[in-house]
Amino acid sequence: MFLRKTWVGLFLLTAAAAILRLWQIDSIPPGFHFDESFEGLEAWRILTDPTYRPIFIEGNFGVAPLNAYANAAMFGIFALFGGEPGPTAMRVTAALFGVLGVLATWLAAGELRQLGAPRLTAAFPWLAAALLATTRWHIHFSRMGIEP
Repeated sequence: MFLRKTWVGLFLLTAAAAILRLWQIDSIPPGFHFDESFEGLEAWRILTDPTYRPIFIEGNFGVAPLNAYANAAMFGIFALFGGEPGPTAMRVTAALFGVLGVLATWLAAGELRQLGAPRLTAAFPWLAAALLATTRWHIHFSRMGIEP
């Protein structure tokens, strides 16, 4: 029964994090930031140019390419389902990484508790993940299509 409650609680926490990050993702935040457009252009180039596979992106003062590859994959998924590769696809990528961050926090806090820290209660992983899921800065940056 405890295991079932854990899965239900984790599902509810993940759903809350996803709703906070995906609700009106196409219009909030308004506008399109320079860094988002740079990441989008790099992702589009990765998707459309088979010879372009960077291990480091030199433009925009240098960035790691993982976010551009993830955005390129999301562009492909959006196109596969009839969507348009663009700002919304990039922001969905960031939102999904934000939700995964909440899950990773829950797992890491649970592992930390397992190390035998006497002050950490069973609620510690839940509090850590819930705090991250509802913190304004994490929600904000999980809704922008930029490198975290």
